Amino acid sequence: MSVEAQLGLGAALLFVLASACWGLLPYTGHMFAALVFLLAVVIAGTHWDRGPVLAIAVICALVWNFLFIPPQFTFHIEKPADVVMFGLFFVVALSMGHLTTRLREREATLEKHHLERENLLSEKHRAEMAAEAERLHRTLLDSISHELKTPITIIRTALDGMDAGNPYAVEIDTATRRLQRIVENLLEITRVESDAVKPAPDWCEIGDALDTAMTPLKRELSQHTVDITGAENLPLLKLDSRLLAQSLANVLHNATLHAPAGTHIGIHAALGARELELRVRDHGPGLPRGLEERVFEKFFRAPGTPVGGTGLGLAISRGLMRAMKGDITARNHPDGGAEFTLTLPVQYRKAN
Repeated sequence: MSVEAQLGLGAALLFVLASACWGLLPYTGHMFAALVFLLAVVIAGTHWDRGPVLAIAVICALVWNFLFIPPQFTFHIEKPADVVMFGLFFVVALSMGHLTTRLREREATLEKHHLERENLLSEKHRAEMAAEAERLHRTLLDSISHELKTPITIIRTALDGMDAGNPYAVEIDTATRRLQRIVENLLEITRVESDAVKPAPDWCEIGDALDTAMTPLKRELSQHTVDITGAENLPLLKLDSRLLAQSLANVLHNATLHAPAGTHIGIHAALGARELELRVRDHGPGLPRGLEERVFEKFFRAPGTPVGGTGLGLAISRGLMRAMKGDITARNHPDGGAEFTLTLPVQYRKAN
C-alpha cells in the first residue's frame, strides 16, 4: 500500500474514531478518547510504514487537543493537568508508533532473508534458522516492552504530583494501569516462551497465594462478589506461590472482563493425591463452543471479547502452570459461566 493510501486510510480511521468518541464524550470524559487514539496508533504501527504512522500519531494528538480537551475547539489548554497529559500523550503516541513499526520492519527483513536462503539450507540449518528467528523475535519483543516502561514511568511520576482531588486522576490511573499490564504481559510471555521461568517451590499456605493473586485486582474484583471455598482446610503446600498467584491473577482478571458487574466469581481449592486443584468460575456468557482450548493461544481473542487487553493473559497462565509441571483447562460450567481448572503437583504437610 502506498504512503498516500496509508495516510488516506488513517485519516478515515481517525474520523470514525473521533466521531465515536465525540458521541460518547458525555459518558466517558476526554481521557477515553486518548486511549482510543493510542490504540489506533499501535494498530497502524503493525501494518503501515513509519512515516504515515508518526504522522497519524501527531494528528491524533492535535485532534484530541482540539476536540476533546477543555476548552474545546481551540488548541489552548487551561488546566495544568491537561497540559501535562497532552505532552505525555504526544510522547507515548510517538514512542509506540515508532517502536511498533520498528518491530514490524525488522521482522519483515528477517523473514525476507530467511526466504532467500531457505532453498539452500539443509534440514539442520533450517532448524537453526527457525530457532534464531524465534530468539530474535523474543529479543525484540522484550526490548520494546522495556522501552515502553519509560513513558509509563513518566505518567506515573506526573500522576503522583497531581492534586488528589483532581477529577481526572482516576482516569489517568486506570489508563496507566492498563498500559502497564500490557507491558508486563509482553515481558512475561517472552520469559515463558524462552524457558526463562524457573520455579522455586517453598512451603506456604494456599490462602497467602490467593491473597497475592487478588491484591492487584482489588479495583476489578470490587465489582463482583468473590466466594472462596476449600482453602481454609488445606495443609501447608510446597509450591512456587508467586508463579501460582500470577497464573491465578490472569484467570481472575479474565473473569472480571467477561462476567457482568454484580455477579459472583467462585474460587474453590481442593487437594487430591499429591495434586492441588483450583477452580475459578464466573457467571458470564461462557466460552464460545469449540474454542475452549484456543483461549490459551497467544493473542487469541474470542468473538465478542470486550475491548482492551492483548490476548496474552491465559497463554501466560498456561505457560506458568506447565513450567511448574501443572496445567490449566477451561470449560463451560453446566449451570452457566466459564470455569477454569488449575492443577499442580504438590507436596504437603499439616500446619502446626
